[in-house]
Amino acid sequence: MRQPVVLPQENGGTAQMSGKKSAFGGIGTGMLSVLMVLIVLLLTAFSVLSYSTAVAEARLTEKTVLSAEDYYAADAAAQQLVFQLYTLAEEHDSAESFFENLPETSEANISWEPSESGVGYQLTCTVPIDDTRQLRILLQLIEIDGTLQLSQTQRRTESTAVWEEEGIYIWDGN
Repeated sequence: MRQPVVLPQENGGTAQMSGKKSAFGGIGTGMLSVLMVLIVLLLTAFSVLSYSTAVAEARLTEKTVLSAEDYYAADAAAQQLVFQLYTLAEEHDSAESFFENLPETSEANISWEPSESGVGYQLTCTVPIDDTRQLRILLQLIEIDGTLQLSQTQRRTESTAVWEEEGIYIWDGN
């Protein structure tokens, strides 16, 4: 038979511990409470992280949707402009009359210059997408036997953001 353990106390008395084991296999209820609090805190932290990730993903999705809408609106305006230019090329027989009748648009900018090859003209059409991007379309206008032929040579999205060049600071050790 086991003898009870005698423990000294601060007030000078003694306390006895019986040799009985707790119903939880040696782990006291205080330790279980601490463990439960830690588990609840971890679950709360993970739920806050999951929620903040979901909010960030929702914001990113909204920005992506708005960016795609802006791009396709600019693309539709550019397609309409290119169609007008093709129709104009079919209606006119000389480059001079073509350029005199270019459509006036508020959303697009049309410029032209003689082609680098020396044959015909290169037209540049820019349509703004948003504050930092534009759609640029390059067209080649060639006059052959009294008819104008217009062909698209390039189409790209460009950044219009102004890059401020900053010097690279390199620490020299002083």
